[in-house]
Amino acid sequence: RAAAGLGPAARAAAMAPVALPAPTPLVVDGRRLDADSARRLAGGTIAGEIVHDGWAFALTGPDTGWSVQWDDYAVLAVPDRSWMARRCKGTDIDPDADELSTALIAAATGVEVDHERCVPVLPPGDEWPRPLAALGAGAERSIVIVREQLDPSRQTLYDLVVSTDGGQRWTLRPGPPQLTSHSLADAHADRVAGTVDLLFRTRDERGIHHVLLQLDGARPLEVPPPIETEELVLEGACRAGGTTWWLGAGGVHRARGGALTTLAVPGGAATGHVVDCTADAALVAPGDPVEAGLLGVAAAAPGSLHVCTAGGACAPAPSAPPRVIDHAALLPDGRVAYVAARGPVIALWTGAAAPTYFALPRDAAVHGLVVWDGAPWAIVVDSTAGAPARQPLSAVRLAAP
Repeated sequence: RAAAGLGPAARAAAMAPVALPAPTPLVVDGRRLDADSARRLAGGTIAGEIVHDGWAFALTGPDTGWSVQWDDYAVLAVPDRSWMARRCKGTDIDPDADELSTALIAAATGVEVDHERCVPVLPPGDEWPRPLAALGAGAERSIVIVREQLDPSRQTLYDLVVSTDGGQRWTLRPGPPQLTSHSLADAHADRVAGTVDLLFRTRDERGIHHVLLQLDGARPLEVPPPIETEELVLEGACRAGGTTWWLGAGGVHRARGGALTTLAVPGGAATGHVVDCTADAALVAPGDPVEAGLLGVAAAAPGSLHVCTAGGACAPAPSAPPRVIDHAALLPDGRVAYVAARGPVIALWTGAAAPTYFALPRDAAVHGLVVWDGAPWAIVVDSTAGAPARQPLSAVRLAAP
C-alpha cells in the first residue's frame, strides 16, 4: 500500500495483538524436550518416551513434571514409577540354573539392574515370563504377566503375581478365566493417572473379539471386569483421570473402572480421533486419522468437531472457527480453545466470534495446545531453524494481561 501511495488499511481494534513474553523452554530434569519426543499432548499432559534411552517423561504444567529412566526390557510400576518388573536370565538369579532359563524380578527403577538388591518374583524355568504391567507402591503390589511356552498348549496368557509385603515375597495367582483363549493385542500405561490399559483378542466362528482391561495402580490386587469392545489402537486413545476415550465403530467410547459407555456422533462418523479430553468430556475430530494426525485438527472440516460428555451425548463444538485452525483443546468450563499461527502471531478462539491475537517476539510454529491451570498454553517451536521434529519446545500462556 505504501508503494502505491496508499495509507494504512483500517482494521478493528480487536485485531491489535497482545504482546507475549518469550516462550518458556520446556525442560524436564535438565533435558530440553523436542517435538520428536513429545508426541502426546492431551488431557492436560505432555508425555513421551525415548525408548532407546529407556527414558519416559510427563509434564502436567509448565514447571510441573517428572522423568524416569528404566531398563527397556522392563515395565515401570504405576502409580509412582519407583520400581520395575523385568525378565532376566535364570543364571542371574541362580548360578546353577539352566543357561536357557528365564526368571522374573522386581527391581528399583534404573538403566542398570542391581541383581544383589532385586527380588526374585518367578524362579528360573523353561517359561518366558513377559511382564505386561506392574502396579502398586505400598504393601500391596502386583505384576501382570504372559508366560510364553514353546508348547502353546501350556502357555498362559494372563497371570497375576502378587505381593502383600511391599514386594519382598510374591505369589502366583491365575488370571481371569475369560482370557484363557485370548492373545495380547496392545498395552498402554498412563503413568500420570496410574492406570494401565491391556487389550486382548480372540477368534471364534463369529469372528475376532477384543477385551479391554483397565488396571488401577491404586488397587493393584483387583482384576477389573473385562470390557468387550472393538479393536482399537491404545496409543491413539486419549486419557485423563483414569478415563480412556476413543472413536470407533458405533461412536465415541468411554471406558472407566471396567464400565464402557458409547456415545453416538451425529453423522455416524466411525473414523477419526479424540483431539483432547478430560475425565468427563472428549473433543472429537471425525475424518481420516492418518491425514489429521493424532494431535492436530487441521484436516477436520469446519464444523465437524464434536464435544462428547459422559452420560450425555455428542454435539457440535461451539463456535467452531473456519478451517484455518491448527490445534484445539478442551477448557474446564466446557468451551473449546482453538489456535492458528502465522509468523509471530497466534490467533486464539475461545467461543467468541472474533479471535484474540497474540504476538511472539519471533516467528514460531504451534506444535500443540495443552490446558494447564484452566488456561490454554501454546506449545511452540522456532519455525525458522532446522527440522521441526528436532527443534526444542517452548510454552507460552495465551491470556490477555
